[in-house]
Amino acid sequence: MQTSLMMRLILKDIYMNRVLIIGSLVAVLMSLYVATLGTTGFNIGSVLFITTIIVMGIFVAMFGVVRERENRSWMFVLSLPVSTIQYFIAKLVAALVSFLLVWGVSLLATVLVIFLADSIPNGLLPFFVLMMLFMFHNFAIFLAVALLTVSAVWVGATIVVTNTSTTLFIFYLAGLPSIQENMGGSVVVWSPAIFSIMFYELTVVVAVLALAMFLQSRRNDFV
Repeated sequence: MQTSLMMRLILKDIYMNRVLIIGSLVAVLMSLYVATLGTTGFNIGSVLFITTIIVMGIFVAMFGVVRERENRSWMFVLSLPVSTIQYFIAKLVAALVSFLLVWGVSLLATVLVIFLADSIPNGLLPFFVLMMLFMFHNFAIFLAVALLTVSAVWVGATIVVTNTSTTLFIFYLAGLPSIQENMGGSVVVWSPAIFSIMFYELTVVVAVLALAMFLQSRRNDFV
């Protein structure tokens, strides 16, 4: 009974995010097309692509978690035969699935474009993969904060910090020798430094979400 109810809660949130998911996918595909139209198009398309993924992640957490807590609609759900930790897990899974649907399709579509479009060098792939993982890394951090606090200050500060860190991360990658030397080439080069960054990004994703679940399990309510 509780498992079935949790699944319905997850599917309900994903359904509520359907317009956001579809709209984000359309924006991503448009940005990829624009990115193949020369140097200027690549710059414009890249900005649109990154912006779409970032905004989509923020909206998933804001509308699926933060807004529900602000209007206190979650109180009705908790009147059902479901524990606070089960409700927490349902919100976490729904947000992750909604985000990863767009993130995963965007990742696959861009990899295809990189290899098929003559105007985009194959050597850009490691840079792109690291950027995608970093945006997933930032989404995980923001989602954890949104799930654990009702403070608008903390939520707002997390948005500012994660968005700012994306720009700084781009500068960092662009100056990394293993990226800088091969980014414009026709051969994809995976260096130890690249794998180290990937390991860090994935570790943070797992760590912050596991920590969020642990902290919630120690509480008696969802707020």
